[in-house]
Amino acid sequence: MSTAAPLLLIPELRDGVLHPTTARLFGAGTALAEARSAPLVALLIGDGAETQAPRAQALGAGTVYTMSGDVPGPGSAQAWTRACASAVDAIAPSVVMMAATAVARDVAPRLAVRLGASLADACQSVAVDGGHLLVRRSAYGGRALVEQRLPADARIVLTIRPASFEARTPATHATGPVEAIPVPDGAASDGVEPRGSERVGGERPDVTEAEIIVAGGRSLKSAENFRLLEDLADALGGAVGASRAAVDAGMQPHERQIGLTGKTVAPRLYLAVGIDGAIQHLAGMRGSRVIVAVNTRRDAPIFEHATYGCVHDLFELVPCLTREIRRAQGA
Repeated sequence: MSTAAPLLLIPELRDGVLHPTTARLFGAGTALAEARSAPLVALLIGDGAETQAPRAQALGAGTVYTMSGDVPGPGSAQAWTRACASAVDAIAPSVVMMAATAVARDVAPRLAVRLGASLADACQSVAVDGGHLLVRRSAYGGRALVEQRLPADARIVLTIRPASFEARTPATHATGPVEAIPVPDGAASDGVEPRGSERVGGERPDVTEAEIIVAGGRSLKSAENFRLLEDLADALGGAVGASRAAVDAGMQPHERQIGLTGKTVAPRLYLAVGIDGAIQHLAGMRGSRVIVAVNTRRDAPIFEHATYGCVHDLFELVPCLTREIRRAQGA
């Protein structure tokens, strides 16, 4: 049995269920734990911690620690950080890893300060290089790749971009210890009102979580016309995104904005519909595996970055594409 300090994963619970990024977090964590010859453990905080523990075990956690009861929700960053820090002190891991969700990117820096740890945010790759942990992440709007070397013997807090890592396949049978950690005194309240989280677009995933994104630009002309993209996204099981121009014009909420001043995404499939491809937008989606562009402008910059391009009127093509997809699905 390994005597190395454990690698701790802290997946989020949303409405009592593990966050959609959890399988990819375990994919990244398992690879790093194997490279460091360290045990992989997980911490679940909040309602549903005990019931979701078997899922965390199936994904690869040797031990699952739970903290439930009068525990703060992740919307209150200070209180949630206090709860995480208390658990980390009890578990004593060498590395703490979280998916780079909006919540984690708020909590991780606070946690690193409390622990006196190094921090690397939104990592696209994590590896062991001799006596160091080597992480890579994008900078300057995706125009540069930063390589950061962190001492392997120091405590480290990492957040990872889930779309950059392969999802871990759950095991059919997995067992292991589940240990409860008490809620620290004062963690249930920090004197501020917790921020609620609201999913934009009903049951569609957030753009930072989605494997497939259908994004639209100013060429959609109105919020009503974005229903064309919503129908296509629903047929594909994906999310709806928007360019800054579409958001500034009031066609879509800021939560869907992709780009330098919006969200950074890296889905398996990105459909850019009526988006010319300004540098600001490209900075947020250039990490997509496959990019399909639809635009009436043959010289649109987006075509220089697209895997596949189609010069056609989106108002004709998108409904046709949606119909064909539904037909292939037997709908």
